[in-house]
Amino acid sequence: MFRRTFIIVALSVMPGIYLAAAELKDDRCLKNADIARSIMEMRQKGVSAVDQIKLLRDYFEKPKPFEGFVEVAYRFPIYETESMRSMVVKEFENTVWRACRESMDESKAKNK
Repeated sequence: MFRRTFIIVALSVMPGIYLAAAELKDDRCLKNADIARSIMEMRQKGVSAVDQIKLLRDYFEKPKPFEGFVEVAYRFPIYETESMRSMVVKEFENTVWRACRESMDESKAKNK
């Protein structure tokens, strides 16, 4: 309870810019994770890597980072069971989210 109260109080007195930066960090990483999930879901359904790259290039102005997600996703096989497909989709999504968060934390530390 103390920790929760401390966090709420700390957030309420922080300057708005820090809250906005944290929100942007969460938004970017969550969006990356969503895109990664979609890419792996399509991989597990048998959509070709080329079709995924074309889709990314049609949809995003700067698709290069997401093309990297495609390259990694296609290193995984198409799993036979729905439970295995679901597991690899979740793991891929979580891995991209975690890597994004860690990258942003490292970038923030370097800029101090």
